[in-house]
Amino acid sequence: MEILRGTIFSDDPNLREQLEDVLGKIRAFSLVRHTISGFPTEERLATFLEVQAPAIVFIDISDIERGIQLGNLINKLSRNVQLVAVAPKDDPQLLLTAMRAGMREYLALPLSINEVVAALSRLKELLQANPPSAEYNQNVYSFLPAKPGSGASTACINLGFALTKSPESRAALLDFDMHCGVLDFLLKLPQGFSVRDAAEHAAHMDEAIWMRMVTQVGRVDVLRAGRPREYDSQLPNDFASELVSFARRQYQTVCLDLSGHFDKISVDVLQHSNKIFLVTTPELAALYAARRSMEILQSLHLKDRVGILLNRANSQKINQAQVEELLGTGIYAAIPNDYQAVQDSLTAGHCMAPSTSAGRRYHEIADNLTGRKPSSQQKKKSIFGVFEKLTMKAAVVN
Repeated sequence: MEILRGTIFSDDPNLREQLEDVLGKIRAFSLVRHTISGFPTEERLATFLEVQAPAIVFIDISDIERGIQLGNLINKLSRNVQLVAVAPKDDPQLLLTAMRAGMREYLALPLSINEVVAALSRLKELLQANPPSAEYNQNVYSFLPAKPGSGASTACINLGFALTKSPESRAALLDFDMHCGVLDFLLKLPQGFSVRDAAEHAAHMDEAIWMRMVTQVGRVDVLRAGRPREYDSQLPNDFASELVSFARRQYQTVCLDLSGHFDKISVDVLQHSNKIFLVTTPELAALYAARRSMEILQSLHLKDRVGILLNRANSQKINQAQVEELLGTGIYAAIPNDYQAVQDSLTAGHCMAPSTSAGRRYHEIADNLTGRKPSSQQKKKSIFGVFEKLTMKAAVVN
């Protein structure tokens, strides 16, 4: 059985715990957890379905009217997502009502693993014949600096380009650092439209308008932040979410450069990100700032999406274990301190050469994210030393 992604909507901790326990024993199932409590708003549910794209939703029907209402809302937002009714006890009347409401499967406590596997097998066949209509790109990455100068913009550019190795791949780089966006500077882009211009068209964005807004650099389209304006406070509400939603439908990869200020725009963008790269250096001040950022991300229920990129990793006498203990999470990847590669890329207005130690590392991260096998050159022993041996952590889905 192929891996199926699903989630649970229940405010009953006993029901949720039993279902999570059984699903956790099924290797062919990936549970997508969320922090939504109570009945979700349409906006929050739409964001969750868009970002995490579960194919199966288990709905607690202890309150049958509420369960049916939630099922109808899910079907409205993402057609062909398969709904499974879960009841606290076997009740023929609940079964009949749930089936009439379009819920394909019915499970009642206590659950058996064989019963759940059989239901998933039937749902798999339905999904193969009628896949969910809301198939969104899952490769949306945010780059958040622990403090200014941590190298988040450099990471955004280099990983964005590294993720476009294959000829059919295209990426978008969106600069949402409205305070001091530098993607246009780093890539030596000519003057053009910006995020602020695109914001005016966000609600009715189409491909023709989009292509006027972005600047093409090879297989990468860049939407710069532009210069700060006095009337930024008049930008449309939710424009950032709308731009990210549009981009994720157009590109294989979307990379978002953020300011690190946790303003409304940044928080909106983070909610739409499948992976958040918190970029820090090993200096104590940067690590202190990174720890504060982790606390904020945890309060936003986004900690499980975070991966730490340790930039300039071999520039300080601090080991991986100390960094992980300080930040309370593992390091996703370490980037070597390759000063010459950075300067050469600035001069060229492009990403680092893959032959450099830092450039090679970004390509290794890209291979890890996409599941590509590394080239024979990448398999050669690196001169980077101990930090090159850091194990990149598998992404945890929230």
